[in-house]
Amino acid sequence: MPTRYGPQLGLTHQDVQARRPITAELRAQLGPTDGCGFDQAGNLWVTLVLANKVVAITPQARWRPSCTIRPGVSCAIRPMSLGRCRPCATLYIGSVVSDYVIKVRQSDSRTALVHQR
Repeated sequence: MPTRYGPQLGLTHQDVQARRPITAELRAQLGPTDGCGFDQAGNLWVTLVLANKVVAITPQARWRPSCTIRPGVSCAIRPMSLGRCRPCATLYIGSVVSDYVIKVRQSDSRTALVHQR
């Protein structure tokens, strides 16, 4: 039987039905997920496809933002899948609306996703 993992990551579609049309600020609070992968430290990296974000759920079931993709940046919207490069602290993000991969340099050197070792 499937069970819930981690905290709620944002608003659901039901939460915003009465607040249409959805503004950019409200969209940034939406929580539907798509791609995910565990890193070697046990964090689960998750894309929030409608909010244009990537977050990490810690082993303690808390979440922290990792990468927010600004609305209006044509090369980086609707993130769906992700991969990390361990030595260079770079996050690679697949998008539902682009025909290329987005590369985001991060300020730290977190470990690579487990399936990418």
